[in-house]
Amino acid sequence: AVARKKLQERVDSLALELRETQEARRTEAGDRTTADGERAKALLALSMEYEEKISIMRQRLKETQAEQRETLETLQRQHAAAKDDTQTSHETALRDLAAQFRMREEALTRNSEAALEEATLQSRRSRDLALEDAHAAHRGELQARDKGHTHAL
Repeated sequence: AVARKKLQERVDSLALELRETQEARRTEAGDRTTADGERAKALLALSMEYEEKISIMRQRLKETQAEQRETLETLQRQHAAAKDDTQTSHETALRDLAAQFRMREEALTRNSEAALEEATLQSRRSRDLALEDAHAAHRGELQARDKGHTHAL
């Protein structure tokens, strides 16, 4: 009976130690999962910030193009009014100015589109990283849970 009691105490002690070890592992896994989740949230927030900046850049591009169209239309109206003027030098100057303006508009559009494309690529990369981190965190959580079940068995 004494040996049985000592054996039971030993079994109870080992069971308690096993529960404490499992709880410590779950806590550790939870801490890692939380850190991975927070990193994924931060990357997702960065991705959203890039998306917002891209949206702002697109809006600015549209506004700039609208202003340039207005200026070009103004120049064209001035050119039409200058047709009545007999001085060819004014017509030539307006044509040159309109051509310069068109070239500047085309250059600005090319530069803006290239910047938008680069920002879009960066945003996609950030979003992909955030998603990968979220998946990794989820896998870690599942693995930690599976380990907990395996150890419990």
